[in-house]
Order: sequence, then structure tokens, then C-alpha cells
Amino acid sequence: MPTRPTISKGKRIGRWGILIVAALVIGFLLAVVYPWYLSVANQRVFRNGLGAYQRGDLQSLENSLGQLNPSSEFDAKRHLLQGLVYMLKRQERDALDELGQAIGDVDTTSDALMYSGKIFHFTKDYRGAEQMLLASINANPNNAEAHRLLSATYYDTGAFDNVLKHLARVIELDPIDMRPWRLRGLVLKDFEKYDEAVVSYQGALERVKDARVKEEISEELADCLVQLRRYEDALGYLTGLVATPDRKVLQSECFQSLGQFEDAEKCIAEALVIDEKNLRALTLKASQLMERNQWEGAKSTLERATEYYPFEFNIRLLLAQILTRMGDKEAATVQEAKAKELKTLRDRFTKLHIDSINNPNDANLRKELGDAAQQLGMKDAAISWYRAALGMDPQNSEASRSLAELLASEPQKATNSDAPSIDKLNP
Repeated sequence: MPTRPTISKGKRIGRWGILIVAALVIGFLLAVVYPWYLSVANQRVFRNGLGAYQRGDLQSLENSLGQLNPSSEFDAKRHLLQGLVYMLKRQERDALDELGQAIGDVDTTSDALMYSGKIFHFTKDYRGAEQMLLASINANPNNAEAHRLLSATYYDTGAFDNVLKHLARVIELDPIDMRPWRLRGLVLKDFEKYDEAVVSYQGALERVKDARVKEEISEELADCLVQLRRYEDALGYLTGLVATPDRKVLQSECFQSLGQFEDAEKCIAEALVIDEKNLRALTLKASQLMERNQWEGAKSTLERATEYYPFEFNIRLLLAQILTRMGDKEAATVQEAKAKELKTLRDRFTKLHIDSINNPNDANLRKELGDAAQQLGMKDAAISWYRAALGMDPQNSEASRSLAELLASEPQKATNSDAPSIDKLNP
């Protein structure tokens, strides 16, 4: 009779051992690997949500929010993404509430503070923006976006030394971004530090990708080169650009200085065809007519310019010279007196501007700058300075009243000037 095969005790133990090892492996996977996988997956979802916000893609952002694991471990990330959803919906108060609940988590604190600062900036609460952004940088000194937004905040309040400081940090942290290079060039250009501005603009050109923005930067760079009397270099950057009045004026200045008078006059004529009220074109045309002793033509050109730009003292001084040359001393005296009055106002505006740079937290100085800008007919600038004052001191009743009166008198102008200057840091 055949014998039944039997399983030895050793083999039975071996099989049990395999089962035990398998159970241990599964337990390890469940206890260690799966949570790790879950964390990695949620980090990817979180990053996708941040990317969707940067693109302004509300639907994808809401999808990412819905895909986050409901575990309390990811609460801070959920609050941050929900805050970004509210930001895209322009529900600032709800956004701040959600972002506030993301503060305290090591992964989200700096960004939550940074986005809160962004909200304060867009609502023109510059004190609040500065506080939030400095706190964001304190939580993470390498947060390039916080430095970028802080530089924009300081730009709006006229604290230009601080602008340059934080732009330098952005350049260090994000070396491929052209925006800080361009804004630094703009600030240095305003300070008439043209050599340094040229270097910054060249850095921006090396990094820019958008064709339209590249042309704008080339024009700004060429303007600096004209100021440095590097006319041939300036023409090199202007060649091939889409024709605009200001670009044609720059080309004309270069040709004029290089002795190519026919080309210079042609460029001015083309500029005035595009925009008959262009101040630089009118001024340069008058100068060209004066060089050819065409005094009547120069006089009529500048008289037209004073109608368009009644607060520009330089064209009145030039007109006074022409009137004197033509023997009309009485009219020349009137223009000289008006030019002197306007220059006094301009000098005061310049002094206040310098004082505001040296006193970056003085709201009253910003209010005075708004007043001075109004006296010079610079209504957009006045609106910006009044808002800067109120952003630093919301209780400044004089700035509030002046702004309200100006907005009421220029509703369309006010709407057009409402774009935040943070746009200067946009691609």
C-alpha cells in the first residue's frame, strides 16, 4: 500500500517563516513606505496647486485642493491653497483668514506670510505689506518672491535704497529672472546713475524672453546711452524696434549729435506723425529749427508745446530765448517769470523726493509729495503719493481728503492710474 507523502517539521516551519516575513514586509510597507508615498504624492499635489495659482488657473488650483489628503497632517497646506483660491477670486478677507491658519507650519509659514503681504500690497496697505513680507523673509531668508514683493512695496513708498537692497537679493536667489534687473535699471536711471543702469538693463536683456518686453528694455537702455553720449551704441539697440514716438525721438537725438541732420529731422517728423503732442519731439524739433535760424517755426512749435504741457518750465525757457532773439522782450519776460515759478515748484518736488528716500517711513512727506505733484499738474503721481501716504498711515485725514478730491475731479485718470506698480516686476 503506497505511503502518503508527509511534510517535514522543518518545511512547515520554513513556510510559516515565509508567511511571517511577508507579513512583516507588508507591515513595514504600510507603516513606513505608504506614509512616505502619501507624503510625496501630496507634496506633488501641493506644488501643482502653487503652480496653478501662478498661472491664474483657478480650476486647476481647486482640483489640487480637492486632491489633498484629508489627514490633519496636511491642514496647513490645505489652508494655504484655500487662501490662494480666495486670492484668485478677489476675496481678500477670506484669503487672509485661510493664510493665517497656514502660519506655524514649517512648510507653509513663509509662503503664507508672503501671500498675505501680497494682499496688503494690492490693497495699498504698505505698512501691513512690509510687516508681513519682513516676517516671511525672517521665516525663510531665501524666499525670493518675498524679497521681490518687498522691493515693489518699497518702490511704491519711495524707499529706493531698500528697493535696491532687496532686488540684489532677488538677483542672487533667482539669477535667471530678468525682472529685478529691469526694475533696478529703472531705479538707477531715475537717480541718473546711467552707467550702473546700463549694466542692469543689459542683464535684463540677457534674460528676457518676451519680444515685446525685450523692445521696451532696449528702449530704456538706449535712453541711458543717449544720456551718456554713447550715440552709436544707442542706435544699435534702437535699430529694428517697432516705431514709437519716443524711440524716434531717441534716434533723432543720436543722429543730431552725430551730425546726420537729415536723418534727425526725418525721425522727428515721423515721431510727430505718430503723436503730434509728444513733448520730447516738439522740443527737439524746435531746437532743430533754431539751429537753422527758423525762428518763427521754432516759436510756433514751442507755443503749441506750452499749450499741451503748461507745467514744463524748460520749454518756456527755450521759448523765452526765441522771443528775445525775435525782439519780443516783453513776451520773453512773461515766459521767463512763469518758468522761474515752475522751476521753484519742481525743485521743491525734487527735494521732497530726496527727503522721502532718506525717510522711508514718513507718511507726511508722501502727502507733501502728492501736493507738490498736483501743483505741477502731475495728477497720476499725486494719486500714487497720496495712496503711499495712506498705505503707511491710514488715519492721515489730509491725504485721504486730497486723494478723494483728486479722484472726484479726474475719475477716468484715477481709474487708469490704479494699476499697482508691482506690475513693473511682471514679465
